[in-house]
Amino acid sequence: MPIVEIQRVPGMPKRRVIAPAGMTFSKWLDVQNLHADVRININGRELQDDDDISFEIGEFDRIVIFDQPKGGNFIKGSALLLGMFTYKSDIKFIGKIMSKLVATPNATRGGDSKSSPNNSVKGQSNIARNGEARPDNYGLVRAFPDLIQESLFEYTGNLKYVTEYMNFGLGKYDISSVRYSESNLGSMAGASYHVSQPGEVIPLINEGYQFDDVDGQEVPGRNESDAFPIETATADTVVSAQYAGGKIAVKIVKQDEFDYFMGLTLPHPVTFTINITTPVPGGTTTQDILVSANLTSVSTTDDGSIINPVIYYNFTFSNLVGPANIDIAASTINTTKFILNDNGALIIGPFISPVESTYLWIHTQSPLGPENQTNWQVIIWKVDNDNIQIPGTQQTFTYKQTTPYDSSSDIFYRTDKITPVGGFGRYAVSLQRTDNSSDNSKLKVEAIHAVNQRVNVSYPDDTLVTVTVRQTLEATSSRERKYNALIGRHVISYNMTTQTVDYTLRYSRKFADIALYNWLIRGKQPEDTIDIYGCTRYRLKLMLSTLVWAISITPLMMRMCLSGLAWKPSVMPRA
Repeated sequence: MPIVEIQRVPGMPKRRVIAPAGMTFSKWLDVQNLHADVRININGRELQDDDDISFEIGEFDRIVIFDQPKGGNFIKGSALLLGMFTYKSDIKFIGKIMSKLVATPNATRGGDSKSSPNNSVKGQSNIARNGEARPDNYGLVRAFPDLIQESLFEYTGNLKYVTEYMNFGLGKYDISSVRYSESNLGSMAGASYHVSQPGEVIPLINEGYQFDDVDGQEVPGRNESDAFPIETATADTVVSAQYAGGKIAVKIVKQDEFDYFMGLTLPHPVTFTINITTPVPGGTTTQDILVSANLTSVSTTDDGSIINPVIYYNFTFSNLVGPANIDIAASTINTTKFILNDNGALIIGPFISPVESTYLWIHTQSPLGPENQTNWQVIIWKVDNDNIQIPGTQQTFTYKQTTPYDSSSDIFYRTDKITPVGGFGRYAVSLQRTDNSSDNSKLKVEAIHAVNQRVNVSYPDDTLVTVTVRQTLEATSSRERKYNALIGRHVISYNMTTQTVDYTLRYSRKFADIALYNWLIRGKQPEDTIDIYGCTRYRLKLMLSTLVWAISITPLMMRMCLSGLAWKPSVMPRA
């Protein structure tokens, strides 16, 4: 006969009990009044967590059970009393699940964590999580979708509309109760949204990238030229200066005063003074002239010496505008004088786009008084990887903003969309007012976007939402994105009557359906690798009822703990 001994108190004699030979050990354990924290020794070997206890008790087996609880652990205690699981492995499994359910939630701000903000209790927001796994939600949850690209806005009818593209996650969902924080999105003026299920074709996505260095700069008027300092440098030694093909090239010995001009983004508007000799009837005349131009090229060379070489600065100017009565092409440029001035004080920019794009969106605002206006030019050109202008790509666009009011002031917002002739690439953008400014006439460049358009876009595995909202023009504070919705996952199911898998995707909160979907669809396993009927009928339904019971009983347990009452495992219901 098997010998089974149970010790409940350390140091006290063991109590011998009857265990019939041939009975399954797990069934025998199920009817014993034991705690969760037990140690079982069979024939001199202690059972481990992963050992199988469904063996038959042998005639000569010697079993010793140490039933000495270490504090009445709730998770293992509840699992042990359920009675339908194999003890060790299922206790360990349920313990892991319950530890996730009752663990202290992560209440940090969403932006401070690499995980999705959906895992945070207090910091839910819409953020981009580059390089991380896409959300994979099941059941019915309130989800805060992740951004999949930068926000893009534009002004229409003097109103600002912001468009967000966000991802709810993998799979198909029923979407309801769409909100911004706690407010229904439908109650917000000018707000709209569209949900794109997996495989649905999205006709157009505008993909925008904001210029980093544009942030509400004011564009000065022509009357403000005296208010800006102009950088000036005078050359001590001019090596050469010549005119050819509508351009002037000047070579000087390197000196620190000209370092400022070597670091400019080109082309850059400048003025320079040179000394020329011009043919006149009866001889020649020598004089200084001031020329307006664009500085289009700078370079550094030397005289070729190995030891202490002489360094030269080389400047090339184009778009020359000199005195009206002097023909520079017919004149000789002398090497006696060269003074270079920065003439770009009235020009904002150039700003360089962060990425290659096909379109440019320029957002401006004009605070205007009665019967005022703003006039300005936008100059763009395509640049290479070194931000050097690509010839033949420069364009100039002229704009005007007026006011219909003759007795009141207002701020006028606009978005001007440009399609550069240079095609896809990176662009430099500068702005210049062509009229005077005043307290009743100001011009600000709010932002610039490099925009690419994607046509007929489809995401076969993800559910996306496009949200467009009308924003406050002069908000008193910045706010986080808090778009959210109730989403219900579509999964496959199992027909218990016909004992066949129904592969039609439909909304379900059943744990068995979710597990089946992950095994067959996500895991791509064949049906014969799992006992679908048995798992669906017994184990999965039992696990679901266990988890539901555990979630529902947790608040009661917490209230009892707070009130000082002891939790007794014996009052737990059996599955």
